[in-house]
Order: sequence, then structure tokens, then C-alpha cells
Amino acid sequence: MNRQMTDALADLYFAPTSLSRDNLLKANYDASQIYVTGNSAIDALAYTVTQDFSHEALKNSETKKILITMHRRENLGQNMMQVFQAMNQILDKHTNIEIIFPMHKNPKIRALIYTHLKPSSRLHLIEPLDVFEFHNLAKRSDLILTDSGGIQEEAPSLGVPVLVLRESTERPEGVAAGTLKVVGTSEEDVVSAVDVLLSDSVAYEKMATAQNPYGDGKTSERIVSIIARYFDFAVEIFPEFSDKTARNRKGKLDEKNWLTKLDYRISLEVLVSVTLALYLLQQIAFYELLSEKVFIVSALLTFLGLVLGLLSTSLMLLIVNLMLVSIGAFLLYFDPVIMLTKIKLLLIFVIPMYSVIAFFIKRTLYVRRLIAFREEDIHSYLKFRDPLTGYRTIDSFFSKYQQFVESLSQSRNTSSRLVVVSLFYVDFYDQYFDRNPKATDQMVRDMAENLLRTRNPEELFFYLKKGTFIILSAIYDNELEREKFEKLNDLTKLKLSEIVFKTEQVQNITIRKSDCYISRKTTYTADQVLEYLNRRSETDLAVEYI
Repeated sequence: MNRQMTDALADLYFAPTSLSRDNLLKANYDASQIYVTGNSAIDALAYTVTQDFSHEALKNSETKKILITMHRRENLGQNMMQVFQAMNQILDKHTNIEIIFPMHKNPKIRALIYTHLKPSSRLHLIEPLDVFEFHNLAKRSDLILTDSGGIQEEAPSLGVPVLVLRESTERPEGVAAGTLKVVGTSEEDVVSAVDVLLSDSVAYEKMATAQNPYGDGKTSERIVSIIARYFDFAVEIFPEFSDKTARNRKGKLDEKNWLTKLDYRISLEVLVSVTLALYLLQQIAFYELLSEKVFIVSALLTFLGLVLGLLSTSLMLLIVNLMLVSIGAFLLYFDPVIMLTKIKLLLIFVIPMYSVIAFFIKRTLYVRRLIAFREEDIHSYLKFRDPLTGYRTIDSFFSKYQQFVESLSQSRNTSSRLVVVSLFYVDFYDQYFDRNPKATDQMVRDMAENLLRTRNPEELFFYLKKGTFIILSAIYDNELEREKFEKLNDLTKLKLSEIVFKTEQVQNITIRKSDCYISRKTTYTADQVLEYLNRRSETDLAVEYI
């Protein structure tokens, strides 16, 4: 219900695939408001998958890896038992195979796992993984068996074939594109499907190299571009995402794109000036040729053309103009009217010409009115965004920090979650900036891009000027999570330290690092946290200089 309510209130719709777009059209949503962008989840893979990932289950590089996930309620019971028996068979038949199985927390699922899966040194039953670990493990797998919906969309971008452990899937685009194969849960069918991909290199490569119909990693850029153009900002135009299952949609969609592109290139002032200049040239050119009656008729037709353009939709304008041109040509050429050809052409095309110009004036006026109506929202967005990095500003940090801290009080377990504020900044930033401002700005942009590749996608990033970055994170409050997070911060510092200051000479930079853990009982304000981080970072630097 909430999703349908949101759809009804929205002005723009970002469909991941052409099939999703068609479903919106069937629900009577306006085609001019729908854009096929791909799925933004695919974009996250560029930031989560790294080259230096390691895991206990990947130690043996001589074996092929099969990654399995299974958790859906409809598979609980007999279906899971059959799949687990299939896994036993696969391990017995293929001695060069290892199976990695992140187990769901559901105790019923775990009971079935321990009951029906035979112990084996090549079977790795592991705890659930976070998104960073799972994406990297999936990337290094040779085959994935799953009943998950999200994995069906993500795995094809990693070049890994996916066998779907369900009788049907709500991702038909993947099946049509060849990235997925629905095999069900029958023991015989699962074993057979795995055997084919392990033994038939042609079948394997066909699935592994098929184009992912759910995205190409540029979804976020498309959405940002569309929203910016919606508010009349001059930005790069990204073409719609195209998947192999998409039918060739011409007509209204192409018309919409063509009209929209013109809207963003022709200003209101230019359109009005062209209209006035055209009318003036018309009167000058035909002043001596037109009689009084024809002059009045031409002026009346000009007025009607302007009214038609202001009141019509694009489709209505096209139909009416075609009818008017046809009727005018018939009356003036096939009816014996004695008149110069120039005057006949003027009377035939005067309405279509001015109606098209008026139509574009109307669209431009509408966009300006919309911008004026939402000007406060636009200014608010720009206020909280740093133009150099695109990250949130310090004002945004104060509000987001408060939201994160308040969210801790909503947890039932007082010690279950922590908010972590991490600081990274360039030492001697002012000296770099004094030497070469442009090179310093480029260094900061490189740092911002590096952070997106290194950190988790669910974290919030802030730029506080002068080479200072803040990262706001939420983690579980236990020793393992803290250790993992500290390793991530150490890795981040290492990656940022690899960035160089480039002028005529290349100079290495030094990064300060510090972090602050906020629990439910902590009473630090945002200012106090920043002060604490600055003091901690000085200690961090002292170790390096020693």
C-alpha cells in the first residue's frame, strides 16, 4: 500500500528494466515520466568488490567454488531437503569442487542443514556475510545456486552463472537474457544442471558472458542526470539503459526524448525573440503582396497558431497540424483560388509554425514555474552538498549525526548497535593549496573517489573542507565487528595515503586518521565528537613520525 501511495505522489519513475516500464504503463502511469535506468544495486558492485579480498573458504585455489544461499519460506522443508541431498551428490561426484554455504539465521533452516548435509572438508558452512564479503565471495565463485531475488540481479555483473532454486522467478529478464536458469528444487534437476555447467564449457561461457539485463553500473548517474534536468540544470544527458530483452520502443518515447532535449537547449528568451522576429519578417516580406482581407486572415491564423500551441499536448498538436496542412493544401491548390504560391504557403503553414513555437514556450514556462515552486528544496539540497567532491557538508553532518544517535534509542537491545564517526584528512593541506590550488583540488577529488571504492555503500560521507573527510557508520556492538571496522579504517588510510600531490613533481601525502564510537549511553554532541577526533588524529600522526 505504501509503495502504491508513493507511486501516486511521484513525478518521476525510474524503472530498472523495460519490462518494469511496461508494467507501469499498464497501470496507466504517464510514459513521459518513466525512465529505464537499470538497478542501482549493480552500481554498488564497483565499490564493494576489491582485488585484495581473502576468506577462509577460498584458501584452496585448485578447486572450483560453488556458492549457495537458500532461505525462502516456500522452500522450507521438503524442497530444502532435496537440494541438500543434491549438494551431497555433487560433492561425491566432483572431487575438485568446494561448496560455500552462508547459513541463514532461521533455526529451522539450520536444523535441516545439520540433519541432511553430510560433513565434508569441501563443504564450508559459514555465518551470514555482510554485503562487502558476499559480493567479493560471489565474484570469486564459479557458480551460484540461490533462491534469493537480489542475487539473481547482482551475480551476472560478476560474470558468474546463476541457477535459481525455485519453480519460477520474478526476474524473467534474467532468464530471457541467459544469465539465469530456473532449475527448481528437485534433487535430480539440481544435480543435472550443475553437471552441465561443470562439464560443458560452451554452456558455462554462454551464461557467464551474457549481458546483465538489470544494469550496467551507471544507474545512479542516469538518475542524477534526469533529476537535475527535471529542475532545468545543464548537465550531461545519459541515454536510457537498454537490455537485450527490451523491445524496440519508438514513437512516443522517442518523441518525448527529442522534445525534452530541445527543451534543455532553447531558453524562453530565445523562443520569444524568435517568435517576434518571425512575425516581423512575415509582415515585412508580405507587406506589398497581401490585400487587406488576406492580411487580416494571416494575422488571425497567427493568433490561432499561438493559442493552439499553448493549449495542446504534443500528440494533439501533431494531429491537428497534419489535419490543418492537409485541409489548407486541398482548399488552396485543388480549389480554383487565384493567389501567389508564396501567399498560399504562408496561409497553409502559418498555424503549424507558430503553434510549435508556442508549444515550446509553454513547456519552458512550466519548467520555470516548477523550479520557482521548488526553489527552496533545490537551495536546501545545494546547501548540504560540497561542489568539489559532491559529498555532504558539515551542516549536513550535524543533522545526520543527530539522526544516527537518536536511532540507537529505538533499538530494543541497549548494546546491540554503535554509531562510528571516522575522520581522515591530509596533513599540511594549506601548504599544498598555497603551492598549487588546482592540483590540491584534484587530490581531494581523487580522495573522494577512492573513499567510494574502499568503503561500504551504506555509509554516509562528508567533506569538511581543507582535505578533511568524515564517515558516519553504524555497526553491531561486538568485538568481531569492531575488529573488522578497525581493519577497514586502516585499509582506508592506506588507500588514501597512496594518492599523490601532482604538480611538476609527484609528492606523497600523509593522512591523519581517528574514530569515535558512540553508544546509546553516550552524550557527545556533534561538536564534541569533532573535537575528540581532531585530538585523536594528532596521536595517530605521532606514531607515523616516530
